[in-house]
Amino acid sequence: MHRAHYPFTRIHATRYSFISEGKTPIVKIVEFSSSWKEGLYNLGFGDSKDGIILNDYAESNNGDIAKVLVTVIKIIMVFTEEFPTATIAFTGSTKQRTLLYNRILTKYYKLFSQQFTITGLVEAGGAVLEVAFDPTSSQEYLFYFVNRIN
Repeated sequence: MHRAHYPFTRIHATRYSFISEGKTPIVKIVEFSSSWKEGLYNLGFGDSKDGIILNDYAESNNGDIAKVLVTVIKIIMVFTEEFPTATIAFTGSTKQRTLLYNRILTKYYKLFSQQFTITGLVEAGGAVLEVAFDPTSSQEYLFYFVNRIN
């Protein structure tokens, strides 16, 4: 992705931080938490007042959401360069955030799909299924997964 992003710092193997420089400086944290399945990492993202605790419900409205999200995407790219077999799972902490992630994946699908396989969980007929992400679909995704194409 060749859009401008904020400089970021790797705090440790699975945690990164950067400063959103919109209306006011805000520390942002991106963290990859291991899960029950080997190689599956949950993506956590949010504001941090102390640089340690991540608040994924904060609504900073700092006027720089595009640059912030490009930075998160860049961090995912860096993380999956080091851990190329990792699967990154994410959803929004609210329904509105999940819809925002869907809009971003849809808008940048051509670019993302060159480097990542994108799938999502959908509810169909009372079951939850993992399906290929379709940027032309109006399907509501509950969760997203990205894997680097090796």
